[in-house]
Amino acid sequence: MNRQSGSARARKAHASLVLREREALQGRLAALERASVLREQGQGGGDNTPTSDALDTVQEAMAKEEELLRTR
Repeated sequence: MNRQSGSARARKAHASLVLREREALQGRLAALERASVLREQGQGGGDNTPTSDALDTVQEAMAKEEELLRTR
């Protein structure tokens, strides 16, 4: 019984860690989006590739974390 209890605690702790990481990623994504909007307002145009690449990286990381949550 203690083993199940410990396992349940470990799963809950892992889920909590993943959720905190997900929230941090979402915060970074929101900051990048805000910076992108401000940058676009200040410039006439052009592709902002570094920001686009960073957004893609954050979105991929969030997708991986969500997949890990689904498989557990």
